[in-house]
Amino acid sequence: MGTPARILTSRAGLRAEVTESGAVRRFDCGPTTLTLFVGSQIECGPANLFLRRRSGTPGWTPLLGPASPTRLGTPAGGSTIAGRGVWQDIEYRVSLALAAAAPVWFWHVHLRNTSSAARELDLTYAQDVALAPYGAVRMNEYYVSQYVDHTPLSDPERGILIASRQNQAADGRYPWCLTGSLRRAVSFATDALDFHGLASRAGEPLTGMLGELPGRRLQHEHSLVVLRDAPLRLAAGESAQAGFFGGFTDDHPDATSAADLSRVRAILAVPEAAPAAAGLPADLP
Repeated sequence: MGTPARILTSRAGLRAEVTESGAVRRFDCGPTTLTLFVGSQIECGPANLFLRRRSGTPGWTPLLGPASPTRLGTPAGGSTIAGRGVWQDIEYRVSLALAAAAPVWFWHVHLRNTSSAARELDLTYAQDVALAPYGAVRMNEYYVSQYVDHTPLSDPERGILIASRQNQAADGRYPWCLTGSLRRAVSFATDALDFHGLASRAGEPLTGMLGELPGRRLQHEHSLVVLRDAPLRLAAGESAQAGFFGGFTDDHPDATSAADLSRVRAILAVPEAAPAAAGLPADLP
């Protein structure tokens, strides 16, 4: 709907359009569209970050889009945008940073418990994955989804990662991406059916936020990578840094294998992997 309020670009070819409400409208790398659906000012697409309270009365909130408490600031240098908000005594900042030298992106989240009691929290990252030309995606998202292979990988330090490969060649190429946690992911889903269920169609809470993720590979018609971070316990006044990363490869001729874990080190070696370098200070003002 209308012109996106903010456009982020990087020299590596990444381009993200973010609305005033923080919804990811489009996310591309060169001719390849990374996301399946187009977010808008009034309705966020499937791509989002979710903050959940595990202790006390359960509850959760999206950190992006019109239903979130986040208010965006001004983009920093054209490749980073940050926002802030408060939810149930948890003060947070969230930023999206596109790496300058590689097709890699980072969602950095800084949390601070402003209450007088400890809080146990977790973060969940959901990213609809297309890895196909924009025209092909707009013709039929379900068809595109059927050709995306999602392979869970296990890294000793980062936990579960999801490698996604488009098995339907685009101009002779097989686009691929790797999604992981900046801390340690402990559970996952690979299809919106396992995360949304049928509840969100009726305006009900997301199935995957009311309970735990299934930790199984499902490749139905709704390509969605979902990673949940290990729980965080914040004492009164305590802060913590968390987040997620993604890396894109325009052509991955071979099927995903454990050898692809070697890419994690290169992804995390770029400067934007550090919150301060990405424009998100270590401490909230």
